[in-house]
Amino acid sequence: MKKRTLLTGILTAGLILTVGTLPAQGASKWRSGAPKVVLGTWRTAYTHNHHYNPFSYYFRDTFTVSMTDTAGGTAMYNRHPHHLSNGSGWGANAQLHYQKLASHTYRLRSYIDVKHHRLPLIYQVTLSHHQQQLTLTRLNGVPTKLGRFYKITN
Repeated sequence: MKKRTLLTGILTAGLILTVGTLPAQGASKWRSGAPKVVLGTWRTAYTHNHHYNPFSYYFRDTFTVSMTDTAGGTAMYNRHPHHLSNGSGWGANAQLHYQKLASHTYRLRSYIDVKHHRLPLIYQVTLSHHQQQLTLTRLNGVPTKLGRFYKITN
């Protein structure tokens, strides 16, 4: 009886893990490029900078999506806010593909070359407010919400 219960538990756990790794309902295949609605340059609002450099009072992130790649970076500003400097970028990447997960939600995947190794860079984007706001989450490693971005150019 104990063996049967243990076997049932193991099979149930295996089924749960397998179902958890299946693509989301309605998820489509990976397509080359990016969906038209996310193309362009997106930028966050000014954020008070009390964790980074004491010489910069605010920072602001920018995220750009083209048909071939994504690019992101952080700029630093003084109290007025006047631009002081650009921080490091989020990595050069290429071979952009996307997958539609739901209405207004997409997964973007591109690749970074690090010492001759191709590493995937994966973001999830959710559009809102008539496709003028984008919530960006990096999915590599621990999912990290990067914030709400506002469209500044197409």
